[in-house]
Amino acid sequence: MSSEKSEIERIKEDIEASGVPLEVKTSEILRKNSWFVEHQSYYFDEQEEKHRYVDLVANKTISTRGNDFFDAIYLYLIIECKKGVKPWVFYTIKEYEYGLFSPIKKELNVIPYTFYVKTISKPKNTKNYSQKIIDLAGITHYSTINYDRIGLIPHVAFIKKDKENGRDDLFEAKNQVIKSLVHQKIEYEQNLDHFGNVLFLFYPIIVFDGNLFQWEKELDISPTDYVQYKTFYPISERQIITEEQYYGYSFPSECYLIEVMKHTFFPNYLRIIEKELEDLKKLFAK
Repeated sequence: MSSEKSEIERIKEDIEASGVPLEVKTSEILRKNSWFVEHQSYYFDEQEEKHRYVDLVANKTISTRGNDFFDAIYLYLIIECKKGVKPWVFYTIKEYEYGLFSPIKKELNVIPYTFYVKTISKPKNTKNYSQKIIDLAGITHYSTINYDRIGLIPHVAFIKKDKENGRDDLFEAKNQVIKSLVHQKIEYEQNLDHFGNVLFLFYPIIVFDGNLFQWEKELDISPTDYVQYKTFYPISERQIITEEQYYGYSFPSECYLIEVMKHTFFPNYLRIIEKELEDLKKLFAK
């Protein structure tokens, strides 16, 4: 009997070395929790003028018929899955140290909700709606999750020492989830009239199968399961940016809070999102 590996065995090894099994496992968790999941979801990369794909776009809808604002709330998770060869490390600081741009839960009166929570909506009426949107920012999981730091600088460890494996998967994943989110948001903005009175929320996520760390001052490095990574990305020419969203200011880029998490944390993350959906339903029922 030949000691050489069969083609099937070599294919299995090749797949296991990729991020595909992580994508499949993540999608299975989503489906078991009643999410609709689309694999290899299409988006158009405006910067490079190419059609591309993000690993997963998952959505869940809850009916809110009978309230004064919306008939339904749609929540979208834009997910890229990465299998880590190198450790990912984020320089982080405490929220209160970040001044003007601290998270929503600390600075609701300073920072517009759209800096972090990406939404589009068509309410039935606008009475008290602005206050509802501010309240929305305060009850999203960005605000309520048990994490009090902001990741500012990402680093893929050892990448310069190993030229063969020098690809920056973190940078690639960041761009993919943001570009896909922008594409999804624009498409729904342009077709919002077809949905009636609805609210859409979009969250960019990176699920990571590898070693994840955060560090503070003086290189105090510690392992973590979850990081809120704040980054900026140029505003698309097709995006609808209203005066209400930016209080009359014009910015060349938009702020995003990307959630980077270990794959083992993802089931717990979904439970947090489910709680958020119930809280949103209650918020707009008042």
